[in-house]
Amino acid sequence: MNLFDLTGKALKVARQIEDFADQMEDDPSIIEQLEGLLLAEEQAQDALFEKADAYCWVIEKLRATAAARSDAAQRLKDLATQDGHKADKLEEKLIQCLQKVQPDKTKYILSNHNIISRKTSVLQLESDLLPEEMPKPYQRIKVEFNRQAIKDALKAGKDVEGAAFVERRSWSIK
Repeated sequence: MNLFDLTGKALKVARQIEDFADQMEDDPSIIEQLEGLLLAEEQAQDALFEKADAYCWVIEKLRATAAARSDAAQRLKDLATQDGHKADKLEEKLIQCLQKVQPDKTKYILSNHNIISRKTSVLQLESDLLPEEMPKPYQRIKVEFNRQAIKDALKAGKDVEGAAFVERRSWSIK
């Protein structure tokens, strides 16, 4: 049986026990049947918990695999970054060599490749310049929630429109 079938079976037995318990006042002979149902409930719950334990094992294995893949992805990302830096340095050295031979050229036509340069303009700001030192039209102000102030106000009993403490339950498999 799968987890959901076992859950349904356990719930069905629990409902039958409730029904029999309600009938006990009318018919004392139901006690034997009730004991059988209690045993069935225990067995159904044991089977359900055994299946749930198997699910936990699968969940742990999937999380371990995900972590291993994440680590592998990070290693590959680091290797890709290193390869990109190597390629950039090699390209820079290649262009320096070509420019030493023909410094005024902006295009090199090779057998299988073309090396072309383009001029672009980019904004460069002084490294020690702070945004607040620029005139207001050249500043961008980012507005964010002050979560700590909101928490403190709620704890102090103040009403903060749009904010409230909510309880959440989190589960973990150990």
